[in-house]
Amino acid sequence: MYFIILGVPLTDASYFATMTKEQFAAAFRSDSEFAIPMIEDRYDVITTAGKVLLQKYDGNFSNVLKKCDKSAQTLLKIITEDFQSYK
Repeated sequence: MYFIILGVPLTDASYFATMTKEQFAAAFRSDSEFAIPMIEDRYDVITTAGKVLLQKYDGNFSNVLKKCDKSAQTLLKIITEDFQSYK
């Protein structure tokens, strides 16, 4: 089951791993005439996170939480080691 807003499955790792820059820009567009700052970098972060979730965690962030076994320190270690953009 995915959390979907305006047709975008916000909790689907496979969607984020494969979305185009155009899909990303449309899904996370600004409410004003100004573009979202650092959109290229944000796109890279999202697609990379989606790929890591698919490769290591069966596409589900809840598996990251299970792996940390209720330890905030372990969660931080997993996030900074597996999701390089959050280092």
